[in-house]
Amino acid sequence: MKKLLQKIVVASIGVSLVLGLSTTTYAKSVYSIDDLLVKELTSEYDYVERYGDIVIIAELVKKEIVYNGETITSSSPIYGLMNIDGKIVIKPQYSDIQNVGEDRFSVLTDENGTYTYGLVNGSGKTLVQPIYSFLGQGSDGLYPVRKSGTTGVAYVNESGTIVIPFSSYNVISGFSEGLALNTDCPYTENTYGYIDTKGNKVIESMYESANSFSEGLAKVQINGKTGFINTSNKLVVSAIYDSFAGAVDSDPRFTNGYCAVVKNGYWGYIDKTGKEVSDFIYTSAGNVSEGIALVSQMVDGTKKYGYIDMKGNEITPCMYINGYDFSCGRALVSNHAMAYYGYIDTTGKVVVDLNLSRGCESYTENVASIVSGSYSMYIGLDGQSVTTCDVKFTDFEEFQEGTAVVTIGSDVSLIRNPILESDYTYEEPKEEVIEEVIEEVVEPTATTDISSESSATITVSPTSAKVQVDGSTIAFEAYTIDGNNYFKLRDVAKALSETDCKFSVGYDSTTRSTTLTSGENYASSGTELLLGDGTQKTATKSSINLYINGNQKKFITYGIDGYGYYKLRDLGDALGFDIAWDSSTSTIQIDTKATTTTTSSNTSTTDTTTNSGYTSFNAFGDLFG
Repeated sequence: MKKLLQKIVVASIGVSLVLGLSTTTYAKSVYSIDDLLVKELTSEYDYVERYGDIVIIAELVKKEIVYNGETITSSSPIYGLMNIDGKIVIKPQYSDIQNVGEDRFSVLTDENGTYTYGLVNGSGKTLVQPIYSFLGQGSDGLYPVRKSGTTGVAYVNESGTIVIPFSSYNVISGFSEGLALNTDCPYTENTYGYIDTKGNKVIESMYESANSFSEGLAKVQINGKTGFINTSNKLVVSAIYDSFAGAVDSDPRFTNGYCAVVKNGYWGYIDKTGKEVSDFIYTSAGNVSEGIALVSQMVDGTKKYGYIDMKGNEITPCMYINGYDFSCGRALVSNHAMAYYGYIDTTGKVVVDLNLSRGCESYTENVASIVSGSYSMYIGLDGQSVTTCDVKFTDFEEFQEGTAVVTIGSDVSLIRNPILESDYTYEEPKEEVIEEVIEEVVEPTATTDISSESSATITVSPTSAKVQVDGSTIAFEAYTIDGNNYFKLRDVAKALSETDCKFSVGYDSTTRSTTLTSGENYASSGTELLLGDGTQKTATKSSINLYINGNQKKFITYGIDGYGYYKLRDLGDALGFDIAWDSSTSTIQIDTKATTTTTSSNTSTTDTTTNSGYTSFNAFGDLFG
């Protein structure tokens, strides 16, 4: 990549960076798009997602789809690749493109309804021919693949050579720290184990459930309890914590030496020795970022969010309706269900007033994209605008290595970070040294875990938990993915159609997006709440735009058997229904009367948004999914 501007590396984010603000000066504080424009990339194609120097692009084409015996013409996206110099690397032609490694992308071909996956690099060179029924996230130069007519999963290298042959194992994660999670094939209970990069079974299939390794530890379940193991299969954290299986909050992993776990129905934190570093009093808990974690409690019947550090100290009480993880010493929060977003620093002080509209994003490279009134702009750490208000971005992304891809009208362009301008001076803050004290465990006593890295395509199992809506049991076809429950959108709409949280599902041809409107009656399509066959399925990860009460939101979804499945927690946060987990009865409880209707999905304890404006699955399927 040609360096467009000098990159400033910040040694320490967080409090040190905040204290360094007094040394920050600007020769010019507000920039126009013309000031920041590096290059106009394309007006022919739509921007989907950027990965380093490569941008996934899309083009809408008309396609005939048979639905309920009728042939319907629908516009569906096809995908290609472009570099940040504006050169089209692969003209849009694929049904899906997913990033599966650094400068590596899986591509999905459609030959008369037969879908096959292959692998290309960022230069457009085909590395693996599109002959597989799925190709997953790569690691250590190996990619899990399935092929019609074969059993289990194989691994191919970047020359297309099968390194680990098809076997009796179902690999359900990419390699992490040299090991891949797998189950026996056919699937039976208590068959989770791990293989190495040569295909050797190094940890036998012995766990009720498990996740990929992170920071040397992986979560496993023994006799219904959760613990953590190391890569030698020794229990490092005893299996004394509640099961995460079927939990409605994100399945945590060790990050920065800490992990959220559940005890007696409440969340708290442990370190890598198993030492409990916080009280277990929270209804949800996120990953640790910059030494601080987002947590929630019920306050007067409403879930509220706050922040704690890893000494158990309260940074802010649980007082916010929405909250995000810290980045660049700032966290995005909201104190109102309908709007009023702002930013706090690592001491809990409000540094950007809570008067911003929806659509604000977290800080990256000391800049955040915000929406104020009818305008979109970027702000610095001090909350002051660093771009003029005369242009409304159709879409804009976080900065990566000093540049960002933005869409203005139909033009996709590359702009540079105004904070990294050459006339910007910055005094390097003293690096805050946080001593990591991890005692050597002579005889580990339990297991450890980390949720698996997301793959482009994975194998998923039906959710075993019961579901109740306002106390009434309703049968759904749902799947558990990384500890989260995923449901069809229209199934949820149908189930809530007679409640206070009812919402309509529509389609806006102008934005090419599904629309949800709170309080409107739901029009049934007749396909809701149909049960599946109870077997494992192949799920394809994607992202999709939804317009909820007129506001754009982006969700991670999984395509399963032609339908889009959405995380129940994301839908609850966006549409205002509350979700609880009853571990004693293994029941997901949806309560439509506990909270007021909201229009934001920012409360997710893990960041599930992307900049992708397209779903990677069939657009028509997602519309009716």
